Amino acid sequence: MDMSPQEYQAYIKQKSPRSPIVKDTALAFLIGGAICVLGQLILDGYRSLGLDKTDAGTATSVTLIFLAALTTGLNLYNSLARFAGAGTLVPITGFANSVVSPAIDFKAEGIITGMAAKMFVIAGPVIVFGTLATAVAAWLTMKMPRWYLAALPPILVNLLVLPPIWAWTYVGAVNGAFWANWAWNCLTFAIGEAVVCYVLGTLLLNALPRIPYFRPILRAQVKG
Repeated sequence: MDMSPQEYQAYIKQKSPRSPIVKDTALAFLIGGAICVLGQLILDGYRSLGLDKTDAGTATSVTLIFLAALTTGLNLYNSLARFAGAGTLVPITGFANSVVSPAIDFKAEGIITGMAAKMFVIAGPVIVFGTLATAVAAWLTMKMPRWYLAALPPILVNLLVLPPIWAWTYVGAVNGAFWANWAWNCLTFAIGEAVVCYVLGTLLLNALPRIPYFRPILRAQVKG
């Protein structure tokens, strides 16, 4: 039976098991937060060894990249990703995984045409578009006159950049299925980003100064 691309996508969607959104979201939040907490603990450890803020941040990034690459090579990170989903896409660790995974998958094709050529198949667009989007969003954030407007630039800029990339990755062509996927990505991304930035962000903004452990850290950040 011949099917059009749109019919095929509808058939796949119909037969695919429905994802438990609430459970997946909770796991992504918890695992992603745990990775960030690990990064903060590593940062505090380097600061306690006498490194200044800049050097400690660099050492923390290198450590997280090494740990993500090592666990990817041992097939541990991918097992965690199957359980935690988007929570493992935390910047740096997820980026390291996206570089190492293709290198492992295509190593049979040779060092040059396999590993080297395919290493940045996934990470390449992230470097180009992600870095540009982050730079633009950061510049616009600095121009915001009120604190509650500071989250708008990251939401809007990433809304323009990320959903089309996701839609293209899923569909692979510009057609009706692409635009439907793009619209759905825009909707879910905007809601998710707004909830994270304004609801959870506001809660953290008010809660962290009340916790004694974070007070000296926040004061140091303000002075820095």
